Amino acid sequence: MANSNALIQVKNLDLHFGAFHALKNISVDFHAGEMIGLVGDNGAGKTTLIRVLCGIYAPTSGEVFFDGNKVEKFHPKLAIDQGIETIQQSVGLCDNLSIARNFYLGREPVKRVLGIPFLDMGKMREKSTRVIRQFGLRANVSADDEVERLSGGERQSVKIGRAVEFKNRVVIMDEPTNHLSVREREHVNELAVQLKEQGLLVIYITHDIFQVHKLADRIVIMENGEKGRGRNDGFHDGGRTRRGYPPGRARRGKAGGGLMALSSAKPLIRRHAEIGIFLIGVVLIVIFASTSDGRWANLYNIGTILQVTATLGLMSLGVALVIGTGEIDISVGSTFGIGALAYLWLAAQVDPSIAAVAAVLAGAAIGLFNGLLVTRTGTPSLIITLGTLMIFRGIAIALTEGFSFSIPFAARKGWTYFVLGGGDFLGFNTALYWLMTLTVILLVALKATPFGNRLLAVGGSAESAHSRGVRVDRIKLSAFVLCGMLAGYAGTLEAGKLGFADGSMGRLMELQAIASCVLGGCLLAGGRISLPGALMGAFVLSSIQSYLVVTGVRPQWFILVLGLIVVLAAYGDRSLRQWALRK
Repeated sequence: MANSNALIQVKNLDLHFGAFHALKNISVDFHAGEMIGLVGDNGAGKTTLIRVLCGIYAPTSGEVFFDGNKVEKFHPKLAIDQGIETIQQSVGLCDNLSIARNFYLGREPVKRVLGIPFLDMGKMREKSTRVIRQFGLRANVSADDEVERLSGGERQSVKIGRAVEFKNRVVIMDEPTNHLSVREREHVNELAVQLKEQGLLVIYITHDIFQVHKLADRIVIMENGEKGRGRNDGFHDGGRTRRGYPPGRARRGKAGGGLMALSSAKPLIRRHAEIGIFLIGVVLIVIFASTSDGRWANLYNIGTILQVTATLGLMSLGVALVIGTGEIDISVGSTFGIGALAYLWLAAQVDPSIAAVAAVLAGAAIGLFNGLLVTRTGTPSLIITLGTLMIFRGIAIALTEGFSFSIPFAARKGWTYFVLGGGDFLGFNTALYWLMTLTVILLVALKATPFGNRLLAVGGSAESAHSRGVRVDRIKLSAFVLCGMLAGYAGTLEAGKLGFADGSMGRLMELQAIASCVLGGCLLAGGRISLPGALMGAFVLSSIQSYLVVTGVRPQWFILVLGLIVVLAAYGDRSLRQWALRK
């Protein structure tokens, strides 16, 4: 039975991480309108306990009650919805996102257009700007600046400002004054007292009892995962709650300082990583045009290059989305082939539009299969998708039995077949128009919707995104499904253009798609992608392949070139990024 007077009640709580017993039989009550000091040395279990309260960890045994109701499910989103806001010590901000996007991560304000939610960036910038000015961040810091540019003290100020801004019932502060100057510590402590006086429950976690004893109404001591024995967790300061920071022990942070001014080029490179590949593209065009005696730089060959770019580009868009979450999908080559075969087999029996939908659904099923294996088993996506690459390639070869699928000539006369890669419009294959249309849609989704914000947050820091209530597994699963759909549709368009496909269709295209993304500025670690850059990478690779053909170089050399490009681009990307962020 829960204590009706307690806002949060913890009863006989245990938490195990494998054989490690992190929390041992914890029982404690927290009441609204009081400030609780949760004190203990490093490793005492303070942060672990509050991560249970804010939904990051689910207890092994025991019970947690909130406002008299037993908590049945533990997830940060559920805790945030109940009004529990946590200032995490080590997580909570994604370095790759702007201050405004971090501020509202997990509860983004939206404006709906035709029922579609779009980020209300005006509101996000306005409120986050007010908070960063209130908390004294450098004058040259704006709400659109990425968090990675901030000092440790400034990052902590953003977290605290976010906790204060939203209407909550509980504010948990985990070492909130770390990295702060003396003045900033006083400000944080005053805010904690103000929140308590407004009727909120404030849980103040620290290893420094001298800091909290003048603020807290009650102190709970943690030792080795247990509530301290023989100690009075009803410790008071005589009813005199004082504001301010006790003398001594203060450590100056970096909030008053800042990064040295970057050159004018560095912010541009930091925000637009695709600049490098566009410059490379221009240089290659000049070299290829000047050294091929007109065989490369003619309208027919450029049209062919753009046709190859269209299908490779669609695959690259999907791979970029998966890379954005910090995962990888190398099964897209097989998905491409399955999509082509499904389309050709069905187009001989039904309208090509229905066959195309079926091919896209086949790609979505493969993506779903990959995503479920990655998110449910925790196995690295490289291993999972390497396995599915071979599985679905084997299925494709088995289905064709060494022969190819083709579409009857009668079916090629309809307008749907023409639209689905089977014809040209204004001198260019219709696949190119599909590429441009889908690129615009995905760019809008990535930059202007909550889904895009959360996808990049997951890639930047999955742990921080999870702590803000983002359903990390759902985001990754969605990225894999979208990747499969785009690869399946790319196979459809390629089959429509050629009119036939065999079991080997799409072989090695997975490497080209990944190379396109890396060339285009997509960070393989996740959190930063460029869809225009990925498309330019696809164009550069298609151009190199075409140049080798028209100049009589053996096509096998393209594989060597492809490998070198991936290695050099990855190294160049890292070097350029470090230069852009150098103080």
